[in-house]
Amino acid sequence: MRYQLTIVSDGGGIWRQLPGPEPPGQMVSFWFPSGPDTDSLRRRVIATTAHEFQHIATALAGQPRRGGQREPDAYLAGACAQLMIEGAVARADLPGGHDPRADPFLPSAARRSAHAGSTTGGALLRFFGDADTLHINEGGRHLMRHCHETIGFPLQQ
Repeated sequence: MRYQLTIVSDGGGIWRQLPGPEPPGQMVSFWFPSGPDTDSLRRRVIATTAHEFQHIATALAGQPRRGGQREPDAYLAGACAQLMIEGAVARADLPGGHDPRADPFLPSAARRSAHAGSTTGGALLRFFGDADTLHINEGGRHLMRHCHETIGFPLQQ
């Protein structure tokens, strides 16, 4: 499986795939709007890509599409990837922030995902204690162990 990440300016630009022969195999593409905070963008790309690849991995493993744990596991994968790749994950970067007042305006899948993100982010706070940032070589070891035991995430070497 191949993947493509595209970062586009948010100034009203348009992104499109140019016509041409498709290489064999499956392609997964992600589109991210750019912004002035490149560190935040990088963390969002890491978390979102890991989240979506967790969905792909469970689908390829033959797990049911509507499994109740799939969305929380995908959010966990995003936090785990960010901790492993960046060496730290901040409270502010955990999934969450869902406003239930928006529920009537969201499709049911988006509503379920938003609730799962808020629940997962809240559950991960126990690893932080009083800290705003969890570092992999400190308290982050416990989160990495949880990632490994819960979704099979590789342990840091």
